[in-house]
Amino acid sequence: MGDYSGIYVDGKEIFTYRNEMHLELEDLFSRQETTYLVGADAVPYSSAWHAANLNCEVDDVEVYGLCATVGALRERLNALGFGYQVMKSSVCRLLEEEIEQSKRFLEQYEGSNTASLYQESLRRKIQDLSNLNFEVWQERVSSHIAKKQTNPPDWRESGPLDIFQGNDSRILMRVLVEHFEDDCSVFLDLTDYIEDAYPSNDSSEWMPVWQLDATPPIVITEGSFDATVLRSAIEILRPHLAPYIRFLDYSVGNEGGAAAAVRTLKSFAAAGIAHRIVAIFDNDSAAYEAVLALRPNSIPAHYGVMHYPHLPLAEAYPTLGPQGDSVMDVNGLAGSIELYLGRDVLEGESGTLTPVQWKGYMHKVGAYQGEVTNKGALQNSFRAKIDDAMADSEVIKNQDWSGLELILDALVEKLSHLPAARPYDAPISVADFMGD
Repeated sequence: MGDYSGIYVDGKEIFTYRNEMHLELEDLFSRQETTYLVGADAVPYSSAWHAANLNCEVDDVEVYGLCATVGALRERLNALGFGYQVMKSSVCRLLEEEIEQSKRFLEQYEGSNTASLYQESLRRKIQDLSNLNFEVWQERVSSHIAKKQTNPPDWRESGPLDIFQGNDSRILMRVLVEHFEDDCSVFLDLTDYIEDAYPSNDSSEWMPVWQLDATPPIVITEGSFDATVLRSAIEILRPHLAPYIRFLDYSVGNEGGAAAAVRTLKSFAAAGIAHRIVAIFDNDSAAYEAVLALRPNSIPAHYGVMHYPHLPLAEAYPTLGPQGDSVMDVNGLAGSIELYLGRDVLEGESGTLTPVQWKGYMHKVGAYQGEVTNKGALQNSFRAKIDDAMADSEVIKNQDWSGLELILDALVEKLSHLPAARPYDAPISVADFMGD
């Protein structure tokens, strides 16, 4: 009778697969998000029950699934490169493929008098899809989801989402998270496949898809402390992202500094490293000068370069220089990672911000380089801040993580626009064999 797998949002069936295994979706969830339901609790999430494929009492219904919030899934998808633009271009491509497939079906029935109704439906479908743009398709998806949320479950009704049958489910999931609030729960029913569909002899055939074409990105920082800060910030503020972003390991002797980060990025490009890679630099003069060594088009499209974002705290920051003390905007001049550690770290017990000391003049960018004083003390203070947050999550509410939140937002946004290294190859179709 077939195997079923469904996607549910807040307890409502949104999309159901029949006899399709999409292991790529599993990579969007963690093992901590596995969920087991039984009886009446399981029925709303049982794809097989909705398809009348179960012969048992309600109390005997079991569901094995994965559950995460919309917000967590959106950030994971963005980190893996499935951002809004990738979603849009993929949907447009799938709509075009749907038109071409319908045209091929229509050609097969030309001259036949026994399938006139089917031919007419194909002509209407081709005409409709040909006049359809992404925005109108999105509106249809919204209407379809609203209907799904108010009507009894019907696994046969896919509506505008039907283009995802047999296609990459990560794009489908990216579409769905656009239509729900961050705190909505997404449940993936895997019961039929957990029970009897996984192969037992050749596991390599079912390798997780991200090992093939969507591996977690690698982030290159200017040094080991930057990597420690960002890794810790993700673990504390966005633990759902921790397995999806990797940082270059400086414990094995990698050189630090902006110029070294540029050289590392260049060497990765020269070696043909296929991972999606982002080099993230300080928001200061030295970093902007170092990045000038990266000529336009000198790195692959799946590599990215960014600086720490504009920091409101740095707009009026105390500085020390030959002309005396002053308060000024140090964004772009002295924005090292230390300035993003939070006001609680930068002020310490004194209650005043640790000042920036002006250093040498960077001729290529025409600006002085600034550096916050007492870096070692600030770094130690931040390590203590991490320990406190790890020991008691309630402490986080009284800590200042706003600067690091800005960096994580900018990093995930950057990753969402980086394409996969491997170009898209459409599935083999009849046309490939016919020479069309």
